[in-house]
Amino acid sequence: MMQPMSTTTPAGFRNDIQGIRAIAVALVVVYHAGVVMPGGFIGVDVFFVVSGFVITRMLLKEFDAHGKINFRNFYLRRIRRLLPALGLMLGATLLLSTFLAAIAAQPIAARTGAAASLFNANTYLHHVGGGGGGYFGLNAEANPFLHTWSLAVEEQFYLVFPALLAIAWAVATRFRTHHRAFLAVFLTAIGTVSFVVSRTMTFNGGKSASFAFYYAPTRAWEFAAGALLALGAVVLSRINTFNAYLLSVLGLACLAWGAWGFDKRTPFPGNAALVPVVGTMFLIAAGESQSRNFITAIIGSRPMQKIGDLSYGWYLWHWPFIVFAYAVFPQVRGARGIAAALSIIPAALSYKLIESPIRFRKNPAPRRTLLLGATCIVVPLIAAVALNTSHDRVSASSLYKPFALHEDVLRGCSTPTPMGMRENDNCSWDVKNAKGTAVLIGDSNAGQFTEGFVAGANAASLNAKVATQSSCPFANLRLWDWSKEDTTCSYFVSKTLAHLIELKPQYVVIASASDSYIKQSYFTFRSSDGKNLYTTPEEKALALQEGLIKIANILRYRFIKVIIVHPVPKFAPWTPIGMAPLRILGPKKWMDTSITQADAQAARELAVASEEAAATESKATTLDLFSELCPNDPCSTINGSEWGYRDHGHISIANSKSLAGTFQRILSE
Repeated sequence: MMQPMSTTTPAGFRNDIQGIRAIAVALVVVYHAGVVMPGGFIGVDVFFVVSGFVITRMLLKEFDAHGKINFRNFYLRRIRRLLPALGLMLGATLLLSTFLAAIAAQPIAARTGAAASLFNANTYLHHVGGGGGGYFGLNAEANPFLHTWSLAVEEQFYLVFPALLAIAWAVATRFRTHHRAFLAVFLTAIGTVSFVVSRTMTFNGGKSASFAFYYAPTRAWEFAAGALLALGAVVLSRINTFNAYLLSVLGLACLAWGAWGFDKRTPFPGNAALVPVVGTMFLIAAGESQSRNFITAIIGSRPMQKIGDLSYGWYLWHWPFIVFAYAVFPQVRGARGIAAALSIIPAALSYKLIESPIRFRKNPAPRRTLLLGATCIVVPLIAAVALNTSHDRVSASSLYKPFALHEDVLRGCSTPTPMGMRENDNCSWDVKNAKGTAVLIGDSNAGQFTEGFVAGANAASLNAKVATQSSCPFANLRLWDWSKEDTTCSYFVSKTLAHLIELKPQYVVIASASDSYIKQSYFTFRSSDGKNLYTTPEEKALALQEGLIKIANILRYRFIKVIIVHPVPKFAPWTPIGMAPLRILGPKKWMDTSITQADAQAARELAVASEEAAATESKATTLDLFSELCPNDPCSTINGSEWGYRDHGHISIANSKSLAGTFQRILSE
């Protein structure tokens, strides 16, 4: 992708094309660095148009000179140009990922890296949804090879496009039609179909939108746009100075519009991709004019050419650098930007020591080129297997024991299936001569108490049962997450409540991340009848209070004691599986975070008040574990030499076990 033209300035070389590549890579790098350019991802579309233009112009020269394409030479040139730098980046990044990539991302990194070496990263990422939520998803930033999807699209274009052009040329020859006119009609037809399909699939959403984003057929129209410019070079060369200047201004305006006017919520590619595609076409057309304008001159200036020369390598290296920086220094402001800037160093070294020597070698032997290409494919594949094997060993080691999942998850107790409807239920801990039953209900913030609750209940001669569903408060209300109703939560609550009425346990312990539901704007509540909407923290606190009262009263009327556990202190976001092994191997203080007791209390103030009011109204009991989990000021994720938290919002198994006595006491009252 983004192959810089030779700096030896062959006939027909255009300095401004390198400058346009410089603009494209800058857009992408700045966007990924997290700088205020929410639509910088359009830089990839700029590259697609440029590639279509450059490759078509190259092939047209062969047609004009020989009447055919030398496919062997074409693909040998592509191997020498693309694979050495790509193979180096893939192999090095896969090996470095063992220590520098987030542990949770290593399996998908290994598979994406393998797919990238086989020119198939785009189809793989479509299949897995970008590694978690698509290209713009929350987990995408952990995959160091996410950016290789566009390289795969370009490589697939190079595999197919020369053959299509040769077929069209042969047809035009057969029917004695003007070659360029026929090619223009042919490419226009392909581009139109591609655009219509891309637009339709984008607005269909879901997997269709993902297909439109990742697949070459739905991106073909962007390459066709550049190819049409190459076909019209003679006409474009006649553009006068004023019109060339006007096209340059409009082209830059389009790119600015896309860079600052688009964001991850923009349906893309769809209609929106027209903006960067047309903008790039304007810039290329302006540069084709024999009447040069100062904007084209600036774009084609020496500094811009230099960046354009490095654009391929910079694109290759910038994203792994950013991903590693985030995994090793997640709380360091500016780490992503610094990493993005530093990534130009391996790009420059790659260009000088690998790309240029291999690319410009005189009379390279075809066999050596093929062997080089095979090596650039096989080595990353071996490295991918090594990373996957390393991940399995590391994740199973004692290194991650403090961050192990709680029993509710391991036993399958954390599921949307309501209590009483679960097959092969493995979520009961019984004792002989039990006096009754205690049930722990709620979301993952209830699940974190499983070990302590079970031990405490059994010590109080009670059978223990656990039923949790992640991100689902156990209250009589309807939860909306990112403007979409979580119907599984309402179903879980209603059916589990019905089972509790039938089971008639002595105690029901309810716990949830009520503070998160209240303060996070992407969570909203509706009343159980759907009539009332609650969006502000104060409204949501009141809704949660009323929802808890209804649940607690239903249980109390059946002589079931209800205990409401207040939310635990929470810290700045971090998770061990989202961090690099190198960070975890270091001193605990590298990962430890702290918060003052005052700030921790303030963060959960509304939630605690809501739950206290609900308990008072329904005659339930509340349990506040704050003093046990935060005995010192400031609160810390580490208790002595042991981890007290498994991530920023959930206590560790060791901490949960330490609460057994507290649960025993409250379950004995």
